[in-house]
Amino acid sequence: VQISLDGVREAHELRAPGTFDVLDRLLVRLRRDHPSWYRKRLSVGMTLTSANLPFLSRSIELLLGRGMESVRLAPLLTHDEGWGPEAEAELERQMGEVFDLCLEHYQRTGAIPLEVFRRPANPPEARHDRPVCRVNAPETQAVGVDGSVNGCPLLLAQEVGGTQAGSVLREWIERPEWPGLRRERYSSYGRCWDCDFIDECLVCPVASANIPGNTDPRRVPDSGCAFNRIVGRYRRLFPPVAGPEDHLKGNDPLPTAMTDLAKALGLG
Repeated sequence: VQISLDGVREAHELRAPGTFDVLDRLLVRLRRDHPSWYRKRLSVGMTLTSANLPFLSRSIELLLGRGMESVRLAPLLTHDEGWGPEAEAELERQMGEVFDLCLEHYQRTGAIPLEVFRRPANPPEARHDRPVCRVNAPETQAVGVDGSVNGCPLLLAQEVGGTQAGSVLREWIERPEWPGLRRERYSSYGRCWDCDFIDECLVCPVASANIPGNTDPRRVPDSGCAFNRIVGRYRRLFPPVAGPEDHLKGNDPLPTAMTDLAKALGLG
């Protein structure tokens, strides 16, 4: 379950006036009444904009204080009119403060709640050759209340009509020309293909369509590009984190608690 909360009152009220207190009280109550579910099943989704950017570090500090173990931060998908050099400088400053907060939290607890700072233990090879769009991938399919299936929640008008029909979209996005389009994408900061973070970056093509007056599918919004570059630098400073696939394949080290238990039993 994900709750949309853009952070502290000053940040969240910009998008949804009058709702911060309700959501904050809800987090407190859920943590008190359902601690295990709160810790394992709940996440907070934050949309970062040039307007709420000055409150980012305070917002992360609030959520860490609330014991939130899964925070999903993403830049605005639609056009951010306030983005520019000043916003980029503020993002650099805020992300540095966020890194300090998360590093202290990691050193104390061993956890990395901010998901964009989690580096996979076994990243897939040649990710730079993957399609520019993940429509109809298992994690992007959306099922409506009427049973209709869509390849992506952002494209609800383009109904697939059923789970089997999804193979049509899969075939479409895996055509040979799609990786080529990825090589040609760019922002004001340069070509995506020349970026050190090309293997870690995925900017939704819908964001390109939201740039006012843009007709070039290769154009990437500057705000999304800056977010991925700056976040990517800090993510590499954290140790890799094993994901569900790593656990299933046995590619991850034993959790610390299990290692300690094995040593106590004389098995390690």
